[in-house]
Amino acid sequence: MIELPDLDMRVGDTVERHLLWAKDDTFPQYFVPVVCYELSFEASSSDPSAVAVSVSDDVLATVALDVADSVRVGVTGTDTRDSTAFQDFLVRVRPARPTFLGNAARGANSAVLGDSGGIRGPRSDGEAITRCPEGCS
Repeated sequence: MIELPDLDMRVGDTVERHLLWAKDDTFPQYFVPVVCYELSFEASSSDPSAVAVSVSDDVLATVALDVADSVRVGVTGTDTRDSTAFQDFLVRVRPARPTFLGNAARGANSAVLGDSGGIRGPRSDGEAITRCPEGCS
């Protein structure tokens, strides 16, 4: 059985992992079922407001919801004889990557970095606000 590795995620990311091995060995074997016994899984998060987890069949979904340094996720596998196996791992969630918008998607109250390095944006009276660093025209 292979240990579930820790995850380093960004807000908005989802990671799905198969918990059981595939017959063609395309997935790691995080849980080893005993022959003739089926496994079911449950997962929990130490901070569900930062990291949400769910299991469907043998697929563990981990969703990064909010920034967190260290959230422990636990996964328990239970077979039809009520034997259990447990693994846990840590998840670090960093802020989402910034999204850069083109001119068409920019809102009316957006500030624009001008070609000369100045910042222009709307004022309450509709006129442009211009602030140029020294030496800018």
